[in-house]
Amino acid sequence: MTTLLAQHIEKIIALIEEVGDAHWTTWLKQDAADLRAGDQRGVRHFLSAFGGMGSLNDLIICPENRHRVKKEEVDAVNRKLTAMLEDAWNLARTLAGDTAR
Repeated sequence: MTTLLAQHIEKIIALIEEVGDAHWTTWLKQDAADLRAGDQRGVRHFLSAFGGMGSLNDLIICPENRHRVKKEEVDAVNRKLTAMLEDAWNLARTLAGDTAR
């Protein structure tokens, strides 16, 4: 399942790299690398990106945030990002529960 989470995170990375978000790309690349190496810290670190001000779930892709995206694409790309983040978060929560046992 860690490989599946790494794959989900890598898809998120591809999306946010495409629009030019360097901060979260760097964060998520480390998580994916940890997971690919079998290091469970990747799960905890990924989950720590959520919650609080300025967290990953606060990311809004839009030209005003200096992202490379057209105005007419903003809603669609943010819906896609939200769905991808939810899928990865749910998987990470499952893995975090597994590692706590």
